[in-house]
Amino acid sequence: MLTTTEMRRRLLESRRDAMGLKRHDVPSERGLYVWYSTSDGEVIYVGKATGRGGLRRRICGQHLRPEYLESRPERLRPEDQFQLSCGVLTDGRACVDKSVFRRSLGRRFKLAPGAATVRYIRENLAVAWLTEDVLGDIPKCELDLIRELNPQLNVSGKS
Repeated sequence: MLTTTEMRRRLLESRRDAMGLKRHDVPSERGLYVWYSTSDGEVIYVGKATGRGGLRRRICGQHLRPEYLESRPERLRPEDQFQLSCGVLTDGRACVDKSVFRRSLGRRFKLAPGAATVRYIRENLAVAWLTEDVLGDIPKCELDLIRELNPQLNVSGKS
C-alpha cells in the first residue's frame, strides 16, 4: 500500500482541469479521487468510488452530470435551503444536488443545484485519481488522506 506522501505525489502529477475532462478520460476502475481548486491548488475534497462503474460513474455520472439531483423530502436538510430556493425542479419538486461533494459546494458557495454547480466545478476545479490496483485498501487510503489533508468540503473522517 502507498504512503500518504506517495499518494499525494502521484495525485499531483496526474491532476487534470475539469473544464476539458471527457467521460473516456476517466477510468471505470474503482479508486480514490481528489478535487483541487485551480486558483491555489488546495485540496477541497477527497472521495472514493468503490461501486459499479468506479471512478467514471462517480466523477462523470454524478459530479459532472447536471441532472444528478435529489428531490425526496426525507433526504433534504435545513442547510439545503438556499439550493431549494433556487427554483430548480425535478419531477415537479424543488431539488438539491444529490452528490455530497456537489451539495457541499452548493452550500458553501451559494450555487443553484444542477447546471450552476457543474459549471462551477468545470471552471474552478481540477481532479486527480488513483485506481484500486495502485492503492489496495481504498477506504483506508481515503481516510488517511482526509485526516492528513483536512479538505474543506469533507465533513466526515476528520479527527
